[in-house]
Amino acid sequence: MIQFKLALEYQEIKQYKQSIKNYKALLNKGVDSFVILNNLAWIYSEQKNVKALGYAIKAYKKAPQSGVVADTYGYILFKNGDKKEALKLLKKAVRLAPKLQKIQLHLAEVYLAHQQKAEAKEILQVIIDKGGDDKIIALNLMATL
Repeated sequence: MIQFKLALEYQEIKQYKQSIKNYKALLNKGVDSFVILNNLAWIYSEQKNVKALGYAIKAYKKAPQSGVVADTYGYILFKNGDKKEALKLLKKAVRLAPKLQKIQLHLAEVYLAHQQKAEAKEILQVIIDKGGDDKIIALNLMATL
């Protein structure tokens, strides 16, 4: 548990090399957690590393009903050019975790990539109205409409 918390802390402060080292050590010890796989997928995606997709797939296979996992997998697919599958997964992620604005932002981005501006605008307006950390990102996306 300590090593997992350490990996999370390193991830939070974007010391990805140390975070990866700790997550992989846990996997090597036989800790087979979708959270670890999902976090590795996200870190690798932040680094634009091709390993991201593989970890995202593994995490999704273990936890297909997790909104956060579906979001990670869908967003990585989107960043890799698979807009169609990304849209499907991100819609699912929003259904599974409707209160997480980051997931809604990702869905709005994919809607924009599909030229579904009305759907993106609806999501972005809700985020803007609520305020918070994601408001600026939503405003920037809204400005592209």
